[in-house]
Amino acid sequence: MNKRFLLLIIIGIILMVVISTSEIKRGAQSPSKDGSDNQIILFYSEKCPHCLKVEEFIKENKIKLDFERKEAYYNKNNAEELMKKARVCGLVGEINIPFLWDGARCIIGETDIKNFFKQKINEK
Repeated sequence: MNKRFLLLIIIGIILMVVISTSEIKRGAQSPSKDGSDNQIILFYSEKCPHCLKVEEFIKENKIKLDFERKEAYYNKNNAEELMKKARVCGLVGEINIPFLWDGARCIIGETDIKNFFKQKINEK
């Protein structure tokens, strides 16, 4: 009986280690549908008047949210990345900027992007 009890304890410990290790690996990265991380990205153009208004809003409201800005009008790589994000959202064709990727969904246009940032301000 002692050998069985000891064997059950060893098996239990092994199972706990395997399960906790797999949970840690799964939780370490939570990629989005397109395989990227959940980083927030604001795609813009310096010549876009709506993009400039979004930037003004961010500065005036001292938005402290961690996000990346990517110029997508002149930068081909950024434009391609924007299109990949848009496809994840089911968008095809010409995509307007400003365009915000929040890690899971696409937000397009000055008003909706400002509302996104307002919501983030209110969450804190």
